[in-house]
This record gives sequence, structure tokens and C-alpha cells, in this order.
Amino acid sequence: MLDDNGLTWHLSAPADRELAARAVIEWDGVRRTASNRLRACGNDKCTLFLLDRSKNNSARWCSMSSCGNRLKARRYYDRQKNKVTPH
Repeated sequence: MLDDNGLTWHLSAPADRELAARAVIEWDGVRRTASNRLRACGNDKCTLFLLDRSKNNSARWCSMSSCGNRLKARRYYDRQKNKVTPH
């Protein structure tokens, strides 16, 4: 619709597809406005993405309480397991 305020878009989709269509539209908006902040989780086994809101753009995991904690714990365990103990 075109009016005095400019061009306005209205989504017209079957009810069973409207949610998916809205999700695609929102995903595209995030991709266009924050593409350098949108990335896959640093956990290779995770299929989620993260929108990095950190000050220095250094977030690595979708969630520190799940993916981040698991990876840090796994690396710690590996370091301890491979540590040489004196006799």
C-alpha cells in the first residue's frame, strides 16, 4: 500500500505458512542489518546461530550455559588427561 507515509508491505500467506514466512522475513532483516554479528555457534555439534551483542564482537557460543560450558569443560578435561605427572 502506498500512502503519505510511504510504502507499506502486508504479508499475505495461507494460515499454515504465515509463521514460516514471518520467520524468513525476520531472518533476512537480521542478516541485512547485523550480518557481521550473526554467526554459527562455535560448538561443531550445535546447529544454532548466535547474534553477537558483545562489545568487541567476540561471542563464540549460542549459550554460555550449554555449549560454552561443555566445550570449556571438555578442553579442561583433555588438558588434565594429557598432563604428564612426575614419578
